[in-house]
Amino acid sequence: MSKPIILCVDDEPTILESLEIELHKAFGNDYRIELAESGEDALTLIDELLENSNELPIVIADYQMPNIKGDELLKRIHARLPKTLSIMLTGQANLEAVGHAINDAKLYAYISKPWQAEELKRTIQDALYTYKQEKVLTEQNAKLQQLDKLKDELIANVSHELRTPLNGILGLSEYLYDQSELSEKDKELLSIIVQSGHKLNNIVNDLLDFSSLKNKTLKLNLKAVNMQEMSRIILSLHERLLENKALEFINAVPDNLPLVRADENRVQQILYHLIGNAIKFSQQGQVKVSAEVVCRNIEREIMAPLDPTTLEKVEYQKNDTAHDPNDFYLAVTISDTGIGIPAEKFDRIFESFEQVDGSITRSYGGTGLGLSLTKQLLELQEGSIFVESTLKSGSRLTFILPLANKIVDNKVVQKTKAVPKRASFKVLIVDDDPLTLELFMMYLSLAEYTISTATSAPEALAKLKEGLKPDLVLLDVVMPVMNGYELTLKIRETWSANELPVLLISAKTETSDVVSGLEIGANDYICKPINRKELLARIKTHLMLKYLKSENQLVDMIFQCSHVGIVMTDSHVNIIKVNQAYLDLFGYTIEEEVLGRNPSLVSSGQHDRSFFQAMWDAVMTNGYWHEKIINKRKDGSIWTGWLTICAIKDNANKVSHYIGFLTPESKL
Repeated sequence: MSKPIILCVDDEPTILESLEIELHKAFGNDYRIELAESGEDALTLIDELLENSNELPIVIADYQMPNIKGDELLKRIHARLPKTLSIMLTGQANLEAVGHAINDAKLYAYISKPWQAEELKRTIQDALYTYKQEKVLTEQNAKLQQLDKLKDELIANVSHELRTPLNGILGLSEYLYDQSELSEKDKELLSIIVQSGHKLNNIVNDLLDFSSLKNKTLKLNLKAVNMQEMSRIILSLHERLLENKALEFINAVPDNLPLVRADENRVQQILYHLIGNAIKFSQQGQVKVSAEVVCRNIEREIMAPLDPTTLEKVEYQKNDTAHDPNDFYLAVTISDTGIGIPAEKFDRIFESFEQVDGSITRSYGGTGLGLSLTKQLLELQEGSIFVESTLKSGSRLTFILPLANKIVDNKVVQKTKAVPKRASFKVLIVDDDPLTLELFMMYLSLAEYTISTATSAPEALAKLKEGLKPDLVLLDVVMPVMNGYELTLKIRETWSANELPVLLISAKTETSDVVSGLEIGANDYICKPINRKELLARIKTHLMLKYLKSENQLVDMIFQCSHVGIVMTDSHVNIIKVNQAYLDLFGYTIEEEVLGRNPSLVSSGQHDRSFFQAMWDAVMTNGYWHEKIINKRKDGSIWTGWLTICAIKDNANKVSHYIGFLTPESKL
């Protein structure tokens, strides 16, 4: 291995020779001394050294040189070799040049001419020691980063191994709880198993999110979110925790609040942690969730941080012109009557692995990650969180999220359709884990699906080649010999995504894993542990989409009619499809202008409340209605014509859709 190099640059040959003698005498056994008579020569020499992978710990350069002065030369060298230390050697440098070298070239020292041999030697020794220490630290940091990466990979792999048996434990326990005729004591024990399993699953999820946030790989899906609905869901999930406590849940979130702009899953996670903490640290009293709209008070802000002193409660209106729409937030408060938090711990509780009681014998369990994750997740969504508390009296944690600027109708639109009975649908389950396979078989058999199984991808391929024609494939990702991704690719060689839906099942929850599965042709990606209701709902959805494909082609042909305006709505009378004739009739340009809207007739002396009531009574009784109507175009002009409404009902005799046929009076 070649020796490290000390480079000396000076346009005076006698000075270079003197430097070489002194440095060779002091450091020649361990270092090679190289010389350059100009900045250009030095840069050329450095390029050669880099090509040969030579190490250059120190550059000593004169300041007063032609063409390239010393500070500029050191700046260029630092751009190529940022770890190399630089020393300026001159008797004519000004303070400005030294300042440039310090700021831009990592200047280590400045030596005035004429130098003293001992001073030069001592300065170089100190610089070499500093270089070696920085090199050691850099290498150790690289090793730590590698270990950190290995740790993250270990967490991901261990979580996968944990989730597979955890999925079996939760699935079988919930199945036994729901289906078996057990004693109250046995049901109580099963309930404890289920609660413990969900708690373990939350810990695994927290560890994965902690790693993703640290590595800045967490992705958000921002949308309009209904906070009242979210709080109701999370409160219902925690009801079992109240069984042994004299606690009361109060959901005081109004149902008419505006929506927030956030990631729905992360909002649930935030509420889960905060409500869970409130229950954990309270033995009696109440846990209350409330919310109100607040606005940033710009006059109180200095650097515009979001804290309680810059927020004020307002009467929010959608068309408020007195405030910037971006200044509105929804403040959600979770209050409890628990043990409280000391004021000096307010900041520390949001740090990773911190708890109010951090002693070995602390009374309350937990990883200490919940509030840290909550704070980071809120900040990623342009929100914040504050704490108010009094010891032994309780705490109030308030988080804020920005309102969704674009008002979105949050009504759930149900688009149900009569489909064949489930027993006529065939599902192929492919999984190498016997426990998971047995669990999925129980889930699907209870839902009356016809089931085929395979314990490996090659076995599944063989059954497909032998003539098995399933309506859907439920497929594990991690399997020996051939994994789920590879089997999906093989399936797509024969069947399209519409012809044979493939649902991938995996404990890997990274966004890249999900994207990879969807990109190679899977219709859906479900993460372990599997929720039975979610699994069945997703299977039903994909089977319904497949079944409706042929019917939709027929509907599309009908909607091509150019003489009659046709509109299809869901059971809530929200528009889901119109044809071009309908758009022309009402003066709209594109279908998106009317989708989701509720069509209505013009109310006049002729079309009063009794008219509308008679119309819907006829639709619900006879299945159709036909009469002359008056309506408005987009520009406000009036047209008259004829409307026929037909109600489409499912097997349960419930209306799933309405179809309207409209013809202007002038075209009759």
